[in-house]
Amino acid sequence: DGPIEAQVMSSRDLRTWGRPNRDPIIPTGKAGSWDDGCIFTASTMQTTATDHTIYYGGTNMPHGFNTTTPLQNTVGKIAKATWRRDGFVSLHNEGNDEGYVVTKIVRFSGATTLKVNANMFTGGTLKVEALNSSGTPIAGFTYATATAVIGDQMSATVSWTAGSNISSLANTDIKLKFYIKGGDVYSYWFQ
Repeated sequence: DGPIEAQVMSSRDLRTWGRPNRDPIIPTGKAGSWDDGCIFTASTMQTTATDHTIYYGGTNMPHGFNTTTPLQNTVGKIAKATWRRDGFVSLHNEGNDEGYVVTKIVRFSGATTLKVNANMFTGGTLKVEALNSSGTPIAGFTYATATAVIGDQMSATVSWTAGSNISSLANTDIKLKFYIKGGDVYSYWFQ
């Protein structure tokens, strides 16, 4: 007996799955609402260039259908939840002090640009620096030459003083250092 909440699982290889954060992605409703007992989601999401949508059913009865609530007072409905594309988790910096995170070693091929999905608050910035495998900044892709990403952008092109072309970094082991001040970074990819 008890509530059922929807949580997110993730996998990098589609074989090993985990739930590092067990907070519900669709929390049950407030006491007395139609969905305060259980949430049951569809098995697939609808994805567009800007969002993820999932249909779900909810009921005011807990799992096990506790008999203290008369059956005629049971309510079940279908609803829709929508999130920003890749917006389930972010690298978040609330304040005005710049913080940074460094990726593990990455390698790409066939791409010419680095893209980010980010929402920077008013006055917030995101800069990206490319590092070699030992962590040394790569000339032309340093913090000092990085152009700040600002505002809410689903597919911002990262650039530096010399431009946005990253093809010279292809097929080499690099790390990316994201400097975040006041905002959220949701995802990045090579295109």
